Amino acid sequence: MPQTTLITLLGQTSSGKSEMAVSLAKKLGEAWVVNCDSRQIYRGLNIGTGKVEGKWVYGKYIYKGIQHHLIDFVDPKKRYSLKNFLLDFNKVCSTPNIPKYIILTGGTGMYADSIINKYELANLSESQEKQFQKTKKELEQLDLETLQNKYNSLKNIRPNSGSLNNSDFHNLRRLVNWLMRQQDDFCNADIISIPEFRKTYNFAIKIDQDILKKKITSRLEERFSQGLMDEVNQLDLSSDRLNELGLEYKIVSQYLSGDIDKDGIIPKLKTANISLAKKQKTWLKKRDLIWVKSEDEIMDYIK
Repeated sequence: MPQTTLITLLGQTSSGKSEMAVSLAKKLGEAWVVNCDSRQIYRGLNIGTGKVEGKWVYGKYIYKGIQHHLIDFVDPKKRYSLKNFLLDFNKVCSTPNIPKYIILTGGTGMYADSIINKYELANLSESQEKQFQKTKKELEQLDLETLQNKYNSLKNIRPNSGSLNNSDFHNLRRLVNWLMRQQDDFCNADIISIPEFRKTYNFAIKIDQDILKKKITSRLEERFSQGLMDEVNQLDLSSDRLNELGLEYKIVSQYLSGDIDKDGIIPKLKTANISLAKKQKTWLKKRDLIWVKSEDEIMDYIK
C-alpha cells in the first residue's frame, strides 16, 4: 500500500502558494514540494514567474530547507508538454526515499488536474503526437450530432470500448476525448499511469480579491526593480518564444520590439494578471477543492 500522502495546493496568481507550501512542508516535517507551474520548470525564468529563490545543492533544488522538484530544470528553448510533466512526476514519485508527504503546487491548472483526476494520456512518439493533435483538431470542428453519430458507429465496432453517460454524450469536449481514445495509436500506446497515494487532499487558497489586486500590483513593481528587463534580455530567446511564455515575457518582448512604451508595461501587465486571476478563480470554483486561508487550516484537515 502506498505510504505517501498527496496534498495539492492551488490558488490564483499572487495568492501565496509557494510560501504556504514551504510553511506547510516545515510543519509536516517530512515533505517535498513538487512544482506544477508550466513556466517555473524552465531555467532562467526566475523573476518573471515568481520562482522561489532556491539553490541547487548536490543535484537537489533547496529553498528554505525544503526540497523542490520539477522546477528550474528545463532549457527554455525547449517545449515541455503535459506528457513530459506526467512522466517526470512519475519519476519523482518512484524515488526510493520519497517522504510521507508530497505537496503539489503551482499555477498551471491542467498539470494539477491531470494528477487529481488521473488523466489517461498515451505515451505517444513525436510523429504519433502530431497526428493525434491533427485528428483532435479536426474532431473539434465537428458539430454535436456528427460527433454523436461517430460515437455510435464506433460503439458498434468496439462494444467493449467503454460508454459515455447521457451528460457526457451531450458534451462536445468529452465526446472528442472519447473518440480520440479510440484512435489506433492511442489504443496501441502505453498509458502514462498516475501514481497511487495513501491519501489525497486538494486545497485552494482563499483570498480577498481587493487584497489580491494590491498584491499583484506590488509584485509586478517588485519584479521590475529586481531586474525583469535584464532577465528577459539574458534569456536570448526569439520574440515568438517569449510570446509563447506569456505574461511578463510576452509584454516585455513587446516593449523591446517597440510595440509599447516603458510607461505602458506595468499597467498592461497588471490588467493581464488581474484577468488571469479572474479566470483562475472561475476554474478553481468548478473543482472539488477545500478553500483555506493558511497552512494551519490544512494541518487541521490532514492530521
